[in-house]
Amino acid sequence: MSQAAGSEPAAEVEQIPSRGDIAGPVLAAICAAVFLVAVLADGIQDTDLPVLAAIPVLGVMTWVLYRRPRLAVRGDVLHLRGAFEDIWLPLAAIERLEIRRVFVAHTGAGRYISTAQSRPLRQVMFPGQRAGDTKPSEISAADFLEQRLTQLAADARERAGVAMMSEEQLALAQSVVKRRAWPVIALALGTLALFALSILYVVG
Repeated sequence: MSQAAGSEPAAEVEQIPSRGDIAGPVLAAICAAVFLVAVLADGIQDTDLPVLAAIPVLGVMTWVLYRRPRLAVRGDVLHLRGAFEDIWLPLAAIERLEIRRVFVAHTGAGRYISTAQSRPLRQVMFPGQRAGDTKPSEISAADFLEQRLTQLAADARERAGVAMMSEEQLALAQSVVKRRAWPVIALALGTLALFALSILYVVG
């Protein structure tokens, strides 16, 4: 795999916690518990099969949508792990990045979005309190991450000798590696297929 794919075994990996690590699983656990109580209240029957089949769908989709999306820095590469896709983006190729309702990295060849990081809706609608307007102790997690990744991108450009908006930076932006997460896609489709079959069994 090329350097843009983050294949250097000696590079240090910096994992960035996702905002969905707790909220998503907790919500899924509550829904699964409600489903189980509804099924067990009057005993398991054939008509309950779709409800039981919905529980693994809920678990898989919660992991896919909330737990799998993540940002990680490996050497001079930013890894955007999405629900069904992985992107390896050279930090030096980033012209600008921002965190609003999603994370967005802008390059000369396009923009790359991740749902792993977001800013609370209140901060998006009322952006008056931003990093430049607050004391260091009051900087939000999103502001801190923006500053951290912006500095890492600047450091990567300096090490690579790449100027902002240059032809070299555009070439780096065009070397981005994108890959479908086929095992994850197969897992999601498999659970959905079982759910569909359970409905057909009850209907039939």
